Amino acid sequence: GVSLYKNKKILAIIPARGGSKGIKLKNLCKINKKTLIEITANTVKDTKYIDEAVISSDHDGIIEEAKKFGLSCYFKRPSNLSRDRIADLPVLQHALKTTEKATGQKYDIILMLQPTSPMRNSKDIEKVICKVINNDFDTVWTIFKVDHKFHPDKQLIINQNQKLDYYSENGHKIIARQQLKDSYNRDGLVYGYTRKALLENNLILGKNAGFVITKRYTINIDSIEDLKEAELLLGSN
Repeated sequence: GVSLYKNKKILAIIPARGGSKGIKLKNLCKINKKTLIEITANTVKDTKYIDEAVISSDHDGIIEEAKKFGLSCYFKRPSNLSRDRIADLPVLQHALKTTEKATGQKYDIILMLQPTSPMRNSKDIEKVICKVINNDFDTVWTIFKVDHKFHPDKQLIINQNQKLDYYSENGHKIIARQQLKDSYNRDGLVYGYTRKALLENNLILGKNAGFVITKRYTINIDSIEDLKEAELLLGSN
């Protein structure tokens, strides 16, 4: 059963459309005989404090798989929210409003858990939940520190004249590694939001955003190679 954390109701949204540019029906791909949907659903089951976990998909096969492993489904995602270039925000807003209507509940904290991050565990999710609630953040993302050799100030672009140039205006100024400010990237494990951030502020990264730094190596699934690497990393657990 769910024990409420500080009386907050928590909704996890698992966005998983049928289309994908990299691998066909990526969300139904398997790692060690489990689909990405099953892996995510199992992690949700292991996580304390989540009251409701819903699938947001436009694809019947994905919806079936999600239900089979205990995720709720209150809607089929409309096609205008399932296109290639659609942003996360409208997908989350739609899932939140539709689920609230269906369940008659109001959720204080919303999590986005993308099935393409099969290395997330329940501790990652619980850390984000606690951080949002205990620190009054409107947004908390899991992030990792970028190795200095990939630092944005060292990155290059090919400009409109087909010439090589620095990505950042600071690029020309860098002499020593010590001058580089640490930079971070999202790792896609967990995104946490307050209801207000999503529905009123309309921001995917709020003005009062916190973070949880992931210290281990993780992988997002975009290609067949990623699937193979994840198989090795996750072993048979």
